[in-house]
Amino acid sequence: MPPNSALSASRWPYLATLPVLPNAGSASAAGRRFVAEHLHRWRVPDLVADTTVLLTSEIVTNAVRYGPPPLCLRLGLRADQVRVEVTDSNPVLPVLARPGPEALGGRGMWLIDTLAAAWGCHPDPQGKIVWCELRLPAPDGG
Repeated sequence: MPPNSALSASRWPYLATLPVLPNAGSASAAGRRFVAEHLHRWRVPDLVADTTVLLTSEIVTNAVRYGPPPLCLRLGLRADQVRVEVTDSNPVLPVLARPGPEALGGRGMWLIDTLAAAWGCHPDPQGKIVWCELRLPAPDGG
């Protein structure tokens, strides 16, 4: 795990790492499948799991588009939240854009900003880490 990763066994009792994502069109599908399988196994509610899979796809797609290999995907779960981290080797941090309704692209970070409870990015010795967190509903459904 990179030194700047917030995912540690002491804070995140459930951890999973996909150490090498292909830097190709198949990377987003591999990332979605990896996250969906783990969240299903960990019994994360469907709405949170589906949103996490969508946001994973956006982060991985940006990493493939703007960051040369290697790519690494990490997933963490604790009682109140899920965290996704993607590391790529491009040190340039993503920028939140607000594309107009006619724009053909540029909505990835906007989706993450809109749907995640929190997100961010920071430099890493390998390039950068982009992450997002989603809240889990309280056990009583609240």
